[in-house]
Amino acid sequence: QNGDETKSISICDQVIEMLPNLQYSLENEDAETVHAIFIPIVRILKWKGQVTRMNELYKNNIHKNTAKQRFSPIYPFLKNMSLVLTICEGTDEYEGMDDDISWVLSEANSNVHIEVDDFYISLGWSMNTQAAEVCLGLARRCNVIRRDIMRLLVQKGLYLSNDANYNMNEQGIVCPFARDANNQILNELKALGDSIGIQVPDSTGLSQRKIIKFQSTNLKLQTKKVLPHKLLLNHDMIAFVGLTNDSLPSVFAKALAEEPNRKWKKVCVFYTSDTLLKWFSQEKPALNNDDWEKEATNYAKEKKTSMSELTSLLSNNTD
Repeated sequence: QNGDETKSISICDQVIEMLPNLQYSLENEDAETVHAIFIPIVRILKWKGQVTRMNELYKNNIHKNTAKQRFSPIYPFLKNMSLVLTICEGTDEYEGMDDDISWVLSEANSNVHIEVDDFYISLGWSMNTQAAEVCLGLARRCNVIRRDIMRLLVQKGLYLSNDANYNMNEQGIVCPFARDANNQILNELKALGDSIGIQVPDSTGLSQRKIIKFQSTNLKLQTKKVLPHKLLLNHDMIAFVGLTNDSLPSVFAKALAEEPNRKWKKVCVFYTSDTLLKWFSQEKPALNNDDWEKEATNYAKEKKTSMSELTSLLSNNTD
């Protein structure tokens, strides 16, 4: 796997050119066979800067079958692959980012089956390494307001990268390609963590497994304190001030998805008044009179929709 780079890329290109002729056969193969063909190609060419091309390759040949694998041990790999190829470049926030953060920090994205990961390691890309890269990509997109979530993502990434190294050492799997990929992500996470004051556990005198256990326990505690829907599940009385958009119903929906029978003693929401919303829009220098009037109206509509959705959602979940 450390052979001639140009030759490796050339072979990848040849396989991609053959895909139209293999399409029918691939559609009738099991997931492992398809992945054995595609994953090394995506892994090599992505690292060589061909992210957009690999994203199209993935969507056309693998992603369309992801829904069928929803309860399969390989689902985290499919989900994270889609995210890696979408968010690994860039630093801007995007629509749906909160859902992706919730996914990558969830327990479902931590329980990797060793036997399944052995297969992906042999293809040059550990499931844990891939998930760690998603954490890295999301952390880089977090703004100052999301600093706590950014720290949590870096910690989760470090935990996953350390777990990948441990599993490769424990299983005795010799795959320099997978190890190099993991070390690259691990080093980038350490650098980002250092820039925001995250202390990486010192391995002196500690086994790798103890470090990983420490990180895992710490992550569970931090997640309860940082993720909005986790905060909801940890309190019986809740108050929100100044919300103007539709994010609150979605946060409660996530909480109820985890605990459908959860009840709160009291939920108080103090929305911004329509008058203040109008003033806020009026203060934006880039907007003319018609634009700020329209924006103020939109804010008011969003607030009304949020109130209606929240009332309906919590009708049976508050005392």
